Amino acid sequence: MILLIGPSAVGKTEVANELFHLFHIKKVVTHTTRLPRKNEVNDIDYHFVTKETFLEMKKQNVFVETTYYNDNYYGTSRKELGNNKVIIVDPNGKNAFLSLKDPSIIIFYLKADDETRKKRMMERGDSEENIQKRLKKDLKWFNKESEYGADYILDSSKYSIEELAKKIFELYHAHFQNIK
Repeated sequence: MILLIGPSAVGKTEVANELFHLFHIKKVVTHTTRLPRKNEVNDIDYHFVTKETFLEMKKQNVFVETTYYNDNYYGTSRKELGNNKVIIVDPNGKNAFLSLKDPSIIIFYLKADDETRKKRMMERGDSEENIQKRLKKDLKWFNKESEYGADYILDSSKYSIEELAKKIFELYHAHFQNIK
């Protein structure tokens, strides 16, 4: 499984989509309580659920990991895990997956400078208020410590989304060759 971590607007979702288009790596569909963005589809991009439903699922131990980020809950159900899949998580999610000690989970930390990230957020239609809020919150959530445990660290501003997806796929498969 490919695990992607990084602050807002480093290209995680686009890379996950490109991995599917180029290599048929399926995106793990996680649950969230946030509202869908323009062009997002329920049960394809996320399982969009109410806060009440999410908390009940959490109580029933449905999730491998959950987190609360930007005023919304996110969680990965156990039934979604598997090889040739990609998942996007935050530092808490990464730590939950690290605790599984599963050598088939390869962690990629994606980063980009704040100016690049701000431009990307503007292009996807985020409000100025939300952009500032995310940049500020990401300073706390994503730092050198959040890179800990990553198998690979990549600067997404140095690659196109297609190049980044190809690099991740190449490293993912090389990693498995090295552990055999």
